[in-house]
Amino acid sequence: MLINEIKSIKEFKGIKELKEPIKLDKFNILIGKNNSGKTSFLLLLNYFLNNTAKFNFNDFNIEIQKKIGSG
Repeated sequence: MLINEIKSIKEFKGIKELKEPIKLDKFNILIGKNNSGKTSFLLLLNYFLNNTAKFNFNDFNIEIQKKIGSG
């Protein structure tokens, strides 16, 4: 499977919202400060590349967890 671009990610673990699309090439480097969502991004990518997208409550960020929990 070849993924060329990731257009949007919202409310997943450490990622509140992807501000601009990410274009993927043959070689990519993921750089960022601690707690900026690098691991969250890789986990989400792994979910889809390995066809294991089984989300659970802890996959959503705290704000969404509060909304779900109070609803």
